[in-house]
Amino acid sequence: MTDTATTSWLLMLVQVPSEPSRHRVAVWREMRCFGAVPVGHGAWTAPDVPSWREGAGAARDRSNRSKDVFVTESAERADQELSACAAVLEDFAGYVYRELHS
Repeated sequence: MTDTATTSWLLMLVQVPSEPSRHRVAVWREMRCFGAVPVGHGAWTAPDVPSWREGAGAARDRSNRSKDVFVTESAERADQELSACAAVLEDFAGYVYRELHS
């Protein structure tokens, strides 16, 4: 787990055209595969750690088409409540990973 005083987060903003839907669904699946959590329409978040950053890169590669937009930003927060949320997110990501790979 990360330091409880500072947690760094990835914020990914994804825009994929609605048609054909298979491209959009492929990006969503890639995002869920590495444990990103949707926080709004086209916005996803995950802790900023190397393995999850690699997953974000794979999702960006999947969406690498001329009309797609994929932006990744890192945001640091010095907040203990956010660290508690990270623990919950980590547990959830583990659950999702086990479900996808079982």
